Amino acid sequence: VEMMHRCDEQLRDLNAKKTSGQDVAAAIQQREKLLLPLYQQVAHEYCDLHDRCPRMKSLGAIREGLHWADSRSYLHWRIRRRVQENSVARRLMRSVTGIS
Repeated sequence: VEMMHRCDEQLRDLNAKKTSGQDVAAAIQQREKLLLPLYQQVAHEYCDLHDRCPRMKSLGAIREGLHWADSRSYLHWRIRRRVQENSVARRLMRSVTGIS
């Protein structure tokens, strides 16, 4: 709703009238009700595109997409490897004095 008031010219005009003391609350509410479905649709599309594999790959957040059928096995082995790496690091830190 805040974005509507920033971006929509009619709402900005209505806000200016409201600050000058005019009673335009019904007009503001009506305009917000008219614009709400459009802003919700844009927000859903933005969120949907934001978290897609190609977008995350272009940002460097991931190296490759993960196929749903292989995801459980991939994540299992990935977590298992990470736990073993941490275990080796802890043993190394215990065995070598002066490493923190």
